[in-house]
Amino acid sequence: MAAFATQHATERVKTFSIGFEEDSFDESKFARQVAKHLGTEHYEDRLSAEKAGDLIGDIGRWLDEPLSDGSLIPTYLLARFVRQHVTVALGGDGGDELFAGYPMYYAHKVAGYYKAIPSFVRRGVVALFASVVLIGCALLWWIGIDGAGWHGLIQSLLAVAILCAFFARDAKRPA
Repeated sequence: MAAFATQHATERVKTFSIGFEEDSFDESKFARQVAKHLGTEHYEDRLSAEKAGDLIGDIGRWLDEPLSDGSLIPTYLLARFVRQHVTVALGGDGGDELFAGYPMYYAHKVAGYYKAIPSFVRRGVVALFASVVLIGCALLWWIGIDGAGWHGLIQSLLAVAILCAFFARDAKRPA
């Protein structure tokens, strides 16, 4: 969207992003790279746990109904931040879904490889895969990984759980 805007705008395009103090969430360096490449006037704000806590009261005052989407806080911060500079803005939310940027989207590729394996072999793959994951988690816990590492591990475990559920369902079907 920003690339299209820079090609067709009559003045320099302004871009905005939210960075996170937690490294495992922070994609601001990529936003800066894209902004530099496109030659936009780039603005950036950072979200910390403290700032997120302060925003919850503000969000509760304008939210029409309960919502448990974790992206609500950075989205609110971004909207408030953007309004300091412009009145109307186009959002680019959804790029991760469109371009399969989340680790869970790799499951589709893995599932394709898995389906190519004969069904009698697949039945043993589920048990082996789950065992390797559990041993890996125990090892990571034993060596002591930091908060960002645990965040990545939890994301990976969720993807693995989805894969295992898919594979287990498939392994129960008759060949």
